[in-house]
Order: sequence, then structure tokens, then C-alpha cells
Amino acid sequence: MIDVNGVFEGIILNKYRNSRGVRLLKGLFLEVALDHSTALYTLRREDREVVIDGETKVLPSIRRLYLETMDPTEYEFANLYFEDLEHWEMVANSPFLADHVASWRKELKVKIKSEAYKQIAQEAFMGGRNTFQANKYLYESSTPTKASKAEQKAQDEIENLAQDDKQIMADLVRLGIKEV
Repeated sequence: MIDVNGVFEGIILNKYRNSRGVRLLKGLFLEVALDHSTALYTLRREDREVVIDGETKVLPSIRRLYLETMDPTEYEFANLYFEDLEHWEMVANSPFLADHVASWRKELKVKIKSEAYKQIAQEAFMGGRNTFQANKYLYESSTPTKASKAEQKAQDEIENLAQDDKQIMADLVRLGIKEV
């Protein structure tokens, strides 16, 4: 039974653990939970309204929460929406969620870069203290980059092979082996 401190046979109950005190992984997500009553989140892109045990609940999209937190370290996110960082890492590395998390991490990097770009653009156009540096960055990031030495070498080799092929074809035509 449960005492006044929320202890059940020596285990502190919380929404991130089952009745035996084991951390929930799949059970946290409606789409993969065996018992929908333990679900706290949906894996969909948007929040989802569901009826569980006769009660209507809105389950937040874990993807949306992840992106809104804008936390590349995932520390704040883990402590807001999971028991702790260790719990989040267990969930994130689990086979049922690993592909989702990889996609969210990639999207978060792009989102953070986009936000930073907006801030730099605002600095450039508002005439702030760092206008010159901001404009320089915007200009350089919008200009095509010069090919690396390895890329240039590969391109030169392709051009040389093409030139060799042209020369061979011209020799075959000159010798009368191949017609134009």
C-alpha cells in the first residue's frame, strides 16, 4: 500500500516509473506503449488528444518539446521531460526511438543555425556595433566556397581523362578505324 510519502513497498512512485519502480521507456510514448495509461507523450509531429481510461488527455509531441527547448546539450530537456539525463539517454538510445532522436538532433542543429543567422542578419541591418563583421559573415556564407585541394585534384583528373578519351577518338578517326 501507499504511505503518506508516496512510498509503495519501499519504492517512490513517479510518472516516469512503473509500479515496480522500473523506469518507463516505451511506456512513455502512446504509439509504442503496451499500457496507454502510462503514456506521457506522442511521437507525432503535433500534440495529440486521446481518451485513456475514459479521460480525455492532450499528449504533447516529444519532438515539438525537444525542438522548442533548443538545448543541444539535452540536459535541460532531459530534466524537464524525463526523470533525469540518464533516463533520457536510456530512452534516446533505445531501438524504438533512436531514429527519431537522430532526426530531431539534426533538425535542432539546423534550427539553431537558422536562429543564429537571423541574429547576425539583424545585427548587420540594424547598424549595431558589429555591423561590419556581421555583413562580412553574411557575405562569405552566401558566396560559393572554393573547392578544396582534394576536390580540385579529382576534378582535374576527370578533365584529364575526358581529354584523353577525346584524343583516343581523334586518333581512331585519323587512322580510319572509327568514323565520325
